Amino acid sequence: MKAHLAPVLSLALCAAARADLLVVPTHAFGSYEFVLSSPGGPPIERERSREATLPSAFSGSGSVTYGPAQGNSGSAGAGFDNLFFFVFPTGEVNEARISGTASGAARIGSSSPAFLQSTASSADSAEFDVATEIRYDLTGALTVSGAASTGAGALITMAGVELLRNNATYSGINSALSLPQNASLPINQSGTLLPGHYVLRGYATAATTSSTPDSQWAGNVSFLADMTFTAIPEPHLAAPLALALLYTRRRRA
Repeated sequence: MKAHLAPVLSLALCAAARADLLVVPTHAFGSYEFVLSSPGGPPIERERSREATLPSAFSGSGSVTYGPAQGNSGSAGAGFDNLFFFVFPTGEVNEARISGTASGAARIGSSSPAFLQSTASSADSAEFDVATEIRYDLTGALTVSGAASTGAGALITMAGVELLRNNATYSGINSALSLPQNASLPINQSGTLLPGHYVLRGYATAATTSSTPDSQWAGNVSFLADMTFTAIPEPHLAAPLALALLYTRRRRA
């Protein structure tokens, strides 16, 4: 290797190997709650939340069921999973991933109809500060699955993902899906983040109800948003780095 190219290539390789964060993580929060109403007792309620201010990874989930009793059954459940600039055992990474699920079901038999109702929701978010312009790549999806709508009843499913900068939607990133049927909405966007305070957040909600014989209403809804960050080379470094990479490729050839 030529001597005048060695320092430049070494600099490029060291920069690629380092895991310095390109943003400043400030806060992450995940939560879920659900309620299942069924005959013979009070509604069953559960909720949980977790948060962090330093890079970390955390999750939570829960569910509850009723029956089957005389042909009737119901369920409710929800959960969240947050990768807040940290992957075990790698350590800190330039990535934030939020996801959540919510599900519910109300199934009524023919012999002894009963009233069943479920509601479930989850939310997840990651906040960070950007000091200098960086590139982002955002991928994910909003999904409704397991949808059932037989007989009289109701099903509500909603999911969304949004990116805020200084409390305003940024670069049009505000996806939502609200359909009582199986569906999927992909998320795929790239661009540049300007300096400011950012919040990447998502939500999922599912609700079902029924009380008529031979009815079945159910649905699962989820959101996933994975955001990765890469540095934008400074103009005075772009040419030497490109030259070093070109030289390396020629040597391999």
